[in-house]
Amino acid sequence: MKFRALAVVVACACACALASCQSAPSQSSVPSSSAVDLASLVSHLGTSLSERDQNGFLANFAPSAQSQQLGQIWYANLSQFAHATISSAHGGVTVSWSVPGDRAPVVDTLDPDLSLEAGRTVIVGNPLNAATPVWAATNVTVDTSAAGSVVSAALTSAQRTTWQSRLASAVRRLGDADLAPLDDSWNGRLVVQIPADADGYRRLGGDPDTSEAVTVCRAGAVRIDVNPRALALGAGELDTLLLHEGVHAATQSCASATPMWQREGLAEWVAASAYPATASSDRAAAVAWLASHPFPSALPPDADFAGDGDATWAAYALSELAVGAMVHHLGRPATMRMLNQSRLTDAQLARATGWYQDALRALAGKP
Repeated sequence: MKFRALAVVVACACACALASCQSAPSQSSVPSSSAVDLASLVSHLGTSLSERDQNGFLANFAPSAQSQQLGQIWYANLSQFAHATISSAHGGVTVSWSVPGDRAPVVDTLDPDLSLEAGRTVIVGNPLNAATPVWAATNVTVDTSAAGSVVSAALTSAQRTTWQSRLASAVRRLGDADLAPLDDSWNGRLVVQIPADADGYRRLGGDPDTSEAVTVCRAGAVRIDVNPRALALGAGELDTLLLHEGVHAATQSCASATPMWQREGLAEWVAASAYPATASSDRAAAVAWLASHPFPSALPPDADFAGDGDATWAAYALSELAVGAMVHHLGRPATMRMLNQSRLTDAQLARATGWYQDALRALAGKP
């Protein structure tokens, strides 16, 4: 996975950990499953949330300080979302929610520990696991603008303001990129999630050791999840990172089965076209790769995008060169139409490969 990240399809969006909410209740406090009434619980939760009745919402949590803190986190987060409903649709506490910029709501199903208090079913705790969403584990803040939303867990006020500006810039540049028909279903907005720590990023589906961001497609909802370690990058690098991932989000390439060189090459080509420093670093990576590898007979294979390091970086740079060569020969509209195909024909692939090889020879100064 590249320094700028690899867009992947992930089964679920996950969470940041809050140590104070991890403990499970003692075995003696948990009644048999037949004693609790999940339907009643979710009905009370849903009604109190829709009525913005915080006290009523907290009444669905056990009276311990830890349980009440969990309830406060849930209420504070869910009440600031543009849409949030609670049901037992999938056999647990099922929450459907969205923020401005989402094309579809995200559906999270939780399996909290339950107990009875004065005959009422209440939530005692919600042990963290790979399916725990960010909002269910720690307080988040939603910052919204015409460009979309940033959902963050630990940013300062200044950082949040900067990310709003970065979001607006990425959306504007995506519009200028004219990716039709690849982005015909895009609503012109992006949703970014920035968890508090590496564990939170891992729960969102990213690998905190090998990627700086990941774009997740989930039942129509598309989110860009940022590794907290990426916050240490320079402003220009973060701008490039968000634009690269924004291409994946706008085109929903994270739900595509097209070859990696097409998806990542397009995202990197858009970023390199917008930021000269990115174009320069990509060219340097391609030149370095050419100096140490045999001349390629094919476009970069998917396997070259796995992992982290110079080889992976080169795969992105070479794919960007390939897409750029297509644009040079076909023009932007025809290239976008070709990349929109689920599979290139043999003739199209042969032409793309030849243009790619010609671009490599020119880069290396060879006839």
